[in-house]
Amino acid sequence: MHKFYVEPKQLRAELLDIARDIPENVPVMIHSDIMNVGFPCEAVDADIAGKAYEELFLEVFPDRAILLPTFCYDYCSSREFNIQDDLGQVGFLSRYMVKHRADLRTNTPVFNFVILNNKDFSLEPASSAFGAGSVYEQVFQQNGYIILLGVGILQCTALMYVEAQSDVLYRYNKSFPGKIINLGIEKQVQFSMPVRPLNPDVVEYSDILEIDLLDAGIMRKFPTGYGETIICQSNEFFNFFQAKLKSDAFYPLTSAAKTAAQEFCRSNERFSFDLCEE
Repeated sequence: MHKFYVEPKQLRAELLDIARDIPENVPVMIHSDIMNVGFPCEAVDADIAGKAYEELFLEVFPDRAILLPTFCYDYCSSREFNIQDDLGQVGFLSRYMVKHRADLRTNTPVFNFVILNNKDFSLEPASSAFGAGSVYEQVFQQNGYIILLGVGILQCTALMYVEAQSDVLYRYNKSFPGKIINLGIEKQVQFSMPVRPLNPDVVEYSDILEIDLLDAGIMRKFPTGYGETIICQSNEFFNFFQAKLKSDAFYPLTSAAKTAAQEFCRSNERFSFDLCEE
């Protein structure tokens, strides 16, 4: 038996505990690092494990949309997104989903998802990664839940949705026009997303957001396999994080990053009351 093996019955029971804590019919966005949780199969094989997790998710969340990241960052340099051929770049589960469920993949470059049990989500490309029509906007509008399976809040891209909606000073919007290829048909698209400044010191997160969310009871932890799962309701997360950003424009950053971000904002004339205080 390999060291990553976890009993399927154990994992199923633990995921069912999580499902019982989530209201019925709301969508779930699952960010995961399976290596931190375990493989519910005896073979160390990405396709077998991917199928096992897909079946588990469908069994545990049978009547709700299940959003699984299939992010493809190569678009930023290639300016080309092939929905069927560009495999996910965020772990073996993202690659498995594109190989076997590309017909369920959203068409937005970079931040795209395979959506199981999809009834209400549009697959059409959004012109902004975290703006109008994006998957993130749809999840929050539907009062969805965020599930962090073996990862923390800093690996959750919903964080960037809140930052984009709050127009944070330490990121700026950049345009990435390009093309989408779907079943051989090419389509030119306009696409933009928030990016960090070239100075790598400006956007370095501390663990304060996760600590505060747990202390406030907005995020809850569940044992799962060899690790743990964190869940939170999307709009509770949004309101909490946005309120923190209003009180401190650089709230989630480390002390060093706050200093670098303030200098970046001063030199680029990005306004904040914090920068006007002497």
